[in-house]
Amino acid sequence: MRALVAGLALVALAACGGDSSTARTSDSVSGTWTLQTYNGRQLPFTGSPNGDGSVNRVDAGTISFDGKATYALGIKIVNTLGSTVTQQDYNEIGSYTGTATTGVTLKPNDLSGGKDTGGSYSTVPVTITNNTLSFSQQGKILVFTR
Repeated sequence: MRALVAGLALVALAACGGDSSTARTSDSVSGTWTLQTYNGRQLPFTGSPNGDGSVNRVDAGTISFDGKATYALGIKIVNTLGSTVTQQDYNEIGSYTGTATTGVTLKPNDLSGGKDTGGSYSTVPVTITNNTLSFSQQGKILVFTR
């Protein structure tokens, strides 16, 4: 009976997840990771002017893994052209394989703009060291922590 209660308590504790202060004893990537740097620079990150003279600023981002092979990536981007400010968030969902020990590979299904483009996207290798996760997105290195 004690083993059953201890097991249920462990399951309940694992279900809480998402608390960045909770130490994980497994190599699971489950939970939410918070974007710390974009292309090697702290947030908010302001990019170089685009071809039309507008400028993008990356304010925040997260990547969440559900523990069942699905992830969701969200990056808050603000585009400014003169006095016009437009929110241009980047959102992506997909599946993933692997663990922190074996290595994780993202398999994106791009949903930017709120619609599924149905395209075929390359897999993205992820590097995980302790509580730091990083990968390259469109030539930019994104670093997350949990």
